[in-house]
Amino acid sequence: MSNSAQCAMNCSTAEAAPAAVLIFTPSSKLLVSCAVGAYAQRPVFEPLPLCQLLSTMQGVAGHPQSGYVELHGMSVLLLEGDSMIVAVLCGRAASRSALGAARLLGLQVLNTFGKLHHDRLGALDTQHEQALNAAVTSYTFHSATSSHPSDGSGIAAGEGSSATTLPEFVEFERSYVLPLLLRPPADVLWLQPLMNLGATICAMLLRPPLSPPATSEDGVLLATAPRACISGGLECSVGAHVPQLWNGVMTEALSLTRLASKAAHGPGSGARGGGSGSGGAGPSASPNTARMRLGVLAFPELRDAGGECVHVVMRAVRITPILPEGACFAVFFSAVAPGAEPDASGAVRRMEGALPAGLHDALEQAAHMVESAFPAAVSSLADAISALTSGAPPMTPTSSSSSSSSSFSLEILTPR
Repeated sequence: MSNSAQCAMNCSTAEAAPAAVLIFTPSSKLLVSCAVGAYAQRPVFEPLPLCQLLSTMQGVAGHPQSGYVELHGMSVLLLEGDSMIVAVLCGRAASRSALGAARLLGLQVLNTFGKLHHDRLGALDTQHEQALNAAVTSYTFHSATSSHPSDGSGIAAGEGSSATTLPEFVEFERSYVLPLLLRPPADVLWLQPLMNLGATICAMLLRPPLSPPATSEDGVLLATAPRACISGGLECSVGAHVPQLWNGVMTEALSLTRLASKAAHGPGSGARGGGSGSGGAGPSASPNTARMRLGVLAFPELRDAGGECVHVVMRAVRITPILPEGACFAVFFSAVAPGAEPDASGAVRRMEGALPAGLHDALEQAAHMVESAFPAAVSSLADAISALTSGAPPMTPTSSSSSSSSSFSLEILTPR
């Protein structure tokens, strides 16, 4: 790749990368405000009015778990749970993949901040709502035209009520949110190493539908661009546009995540865990549990002239309680087509021995990084930072989850 092309790609990535994270309560109380890059120097929005607008939108929509808004050329992803809302702001050039990575970043913040400060969030939200109600009932012409600084609700600004992070959450902003914004996005950290193997065509992180078959890419959390095969053609057969392949992949993903969930909640599952295992595999699950999380399929009918066909290896991962149903890696690769007859879905189940050299270890390492990014228990900020920077052993999932799985999408266009 030429220097000019590399520079253009880096500039595009920078524009699409998350520019800021806001954490606020459903009543619009700003808790954390963190911005990086050019946006930190020239922000498009004032944090306090933006929090008020976004919290109102969430309320009108019925407080869904997730939402998406376009405001003044900025993409804003919203995630709600644990008496708080996380907003991730991305540049106008954000692609589907960049938005997927930003959403996972927001989920990490939601999960970790909620576990660390769950006891405080409800009280802060209630106090702010009471202050808002008091401001409304005591509203006068004098209070509306007062020169005292205000947060936009008529409440005089004091310590911690300006458009900055509350003092008690400054360390979380500096030690957790800021490094999260500055590091490479999730698709680069988790998927790109899987693409460094020669036979790999494409790598994805999927959220399997609860009722397959699936005919769209709505379940794709992250994905790399397909890489052209040496023999040509197979990369065109990977994706939701090929129902024969996609239905089989999503059905297998749902089966693996359900099996992994049962194994995790079964007798003696993970309660004794602690070590990260050998060979860089990461998970401390037993060999039987590890095998239940992994599946390899071949699709003989999707083959090239050289006799190779599309294969996919799938690995279930835990992202609970944020995604109670879990997620699943899907790494597509090319290999010699098996001689066995495919089943009714057009797939042939294969053993782990069919995997290209190094793919199994790389996949286990990627799974370990994902599960470490969403710890099921966080006792201190130091634990959260450790999991963020170096990866922590996977922990036993919990059963807690938000009851709503709905979402909304809204685009607001501003005059040019």
